[in-house]
Amino acid sequence: MQAEAPQGASVVDWFLPEGTFLTSHNWMSNGDTGSARNRYWGDGRGTEGLRFDMKCTPGAENYLMLLFWGDESDLREFDIYAGATKLGSQRLLHNLPGRNFFRCYPLPATNNNMVTIHLSSPTGTKVGGIFYAYTLARTTSGVKHVRFANEEKNPVYNLSGQLVAEDNEALQRGIYIVGKEKVLR
Repeated sequence: MQAEAPQGASVVDWFLPEGTFLTSHNWMSNGDTGSARNRYWGDGRGTEGLRFDMKCTPGAENYLMLLFWGDESDLREFDIYAGATKLGSQRLLHNLPGRNFFRCYPLPATNNNMVTIHLSSPTGTKVGGIFYAYTLARTTSGVKHVRFANEEKNPVYNLSGQLVAEDNEALQRGIYIVGKEKVLR
């Protein structure tokens, strides 16, 4: 496990626990969803915990990156799985009060373009506290599936899901999310 995305990795898929993302990523949880600090969050409980699907790139080095909150007052001890493979464990209890933190996990090699993520607590605590989930892939070129931004008037978000502009006319060069697609400007 590492805190940051690997050098040369690009976003394959992203998820936040709200709206159409819940159905498009097959979200299943026995917990709650809500919002805090202008961000949506999702959690679950016990061994059933929560599950959701993420796209990945067959044949590439794939990674799962999760953004957790750090100021939960309830203890959360849980394991993170990709399919049947345990990626790691997480323990949350005022780790970073008032802040959030990313964790990045290498995914097992796959020939599939989809992976099911499962957060489960063998001790029965809450799991998650997830604001965002990303899958990343590192290929020889470092960037896959990129298109150029057009001049439509769509809200523009950075790769952390934060609104950066009401439209894409005045953007600096970079990678953004416009209309649920990653675009290169």
